[in-house]
Amino acid sequence: MKVFFRFALLTFGISLVIMISGSASAATGGSCSAFAGGACPANIPTGVKSFYFIDYASGSDSNPGTSESSPWQHLPTCANATGTAAAHAPGAGEGWIFKGGVTVDYHCWPANLPWGGTSSGLDYMGYDPGWYTGSAWARPIFSGGGSSLNADSIGGSLMTDSVHHASYLVVDNIEFTEFYWSSSTNCSVQSGTCGYVSTYMGLSAPGSPDVAWEFKNIYAHKITHGSGVQDQAPYGLFWMPRDAASSFHNSTIDNTDGSDDCCGAVFTDNIYENYFSGLDNVIYNPSASNQQGSIFILHDNWITNMTGTFQTGSGAAHGNCIHVFGAEPSTYHELVYNNLINCNNPNAEPFEIEEDSATVYAFNNVWVNLSQPNGISPSSFTGAGHGGTYYIFQNTVEGGVDPAPGDMCMKLWNDPTVTEENNFCISKNANFPTVTLATGSEAWTGKFTASPSFSITCSGGAQTNWGGSQICAPVGSGDGSGNLNMSEAYPFAPMDSVASAKVGTAPSSAGLCTIIAAFDAAAGTACLSDTTLGVSYNQTNHTVSWPARTPIARPTSGDWEIGAYENAAGSAPQPPTGLSAVVN
Repeated sequence: MKVFFRFALLTFGISLVIMISGSASAATGGSCSAFAGGACPANIPTGVKSFYFIDYASGSDSNPGTSESSPWQHLPTCANATGTAAAHAPGAGEGWIFKGGVTVDYHCWPANLPWGGTSSGLDYMGYDPGWYTGSAWARPIFSGGGSSLNADSIGGSLMTDSVHHASYLVVDNIEFTEFYWSSSTNCSVQSGTCGYVSTYMGLSAPGSPDVAWEFKNIYAHKITHGSGVQDQAPYGLFWMPRDAASSFHNSTIDNTDGSDDCCGAVFTDNIYENYFSGLDNVIYNPSASNQQGSIFILHDNWITNMTGTFQTGSGAAHGNCIHVFGAEPSTYHELVYNNLINCNNPNAEPFEIEEDSATVYAFNNVWVNLSQPNGISPSSFTGAGHGGTYYIFQNTVEGGVDPAPGDMCMKLWNDPTVTEENNFCISKNANFPTVTLATGSEAWTGKFTASPSFSITCSGGAQTNWGGSQICAPVGSGDGSGNLNMSEAYPFAPMDSVASAKVGTAPSSAGLCTIIAAFDAAAGTACLSDTTLGVSYNQTNHTVSWPARTPIARPTSGDWEIGAYENAAGSAPQPPTGLSAVVN
């Protein structure tokens, strides 16, 4: 009996210890009642139920961190976190809430992103609009420290998931600033390229578990570097997973207050409703060994103020406004639509397509100030004998730089199959034909189909067919009496009947819209209207609003107007009211 009793007590004691220990490890953060308003604000995603609050200026890592009155100083994965904060292991459905207007400085980095999220319990890094320092709410700030920190010493980005791989993660309304490169050491693309945030192992992690990252309402700026260094973020300051559930949207990357000569913007599969400025390599999306999706979508963005590159290493990529390339299979689709691209860097390709098999659809885009004389460049990834299938239709393209563009609108390379419909080229073509074919080692060997058939003589001589129409006059005067120029609210929209008649009409592209709708319903719907012209940008609070213009539905029968714009009920588009966006 005594032996049994002792065994029972021992068993009970062990069970009690396990229960207590288990209870401690399962402790959760604060609830929605811990927020300033006594309830979860609207920005908190569904499924996020447990919250930890972080005030880098006034918090303490010895606090429980479960309310705004007792916040931690550091996020748990900060390099300098201590105490309760450092001991915490993130879990599913967890929110890290940062006090608005407070700067998390460079001592924190590198930090791991929160991990453990699930499809029903997202992890969240964001804000409470009722909790801030100062007289009004402002974004929490993550600072790289500028030249006071040798960024290379942290081995790459401020934040990665290299220690614990993050999935189902939302990052919302954070300001990223003052990233700095002093040299080209330890910023290998193999282990998280230098930048603000990068996913585990970049391009070199087959089967990587990183999925479903959403970055939104971000403001990133002020990237600088030492002299003689190579651009370490050609793929993106935000290097995210490439899967159908990951996205970067409604955000601003504006480096005109930094070195104004570096960096790609974003690397992921869904990039939409953003403003990009002061960069040399905005969208640079090669195929990836850890790529999990079957579609790349870039739509409703404003790309402007392209800069010269500071890349110095052999093999460093030249700048690109939009560059998509790789060896994806023929079942892979890429959609580029409703963007405004002011590609004014003579070293930057405005739209370089280099696929070996994938299918690309580009429509409703407005390209202006194409300083690169090649214009739009359909090509192949591995050269002659290889090439994707490209449909380029209903775009407006300014072939050259104001006030009198004279460059081509397109140059064809290698072996893709290119179909062009109803594109509108603005150029006097004094130097080049509208479309030209590459020669030499990268000679054009592909298949090119253009509709409608078009030929006109401008000052540069007879023009080749490029599947659209063309105005033979200096930009700013249209055809001599119409209004078609860059000073309009909508660049190169036919704003009167004379210019509209010169642009002309052609059989609709609705058949291509039907094909697109079969694999992406939203893009198929967008295809049936004209361009949104990207977003408008508020330079005061660094937010975007979408759309920049309300799109006009294309006719359900009969011809469509050539180019990115469509007249409403037979009349020219009218100027907007209260629009503050200005094309620089």
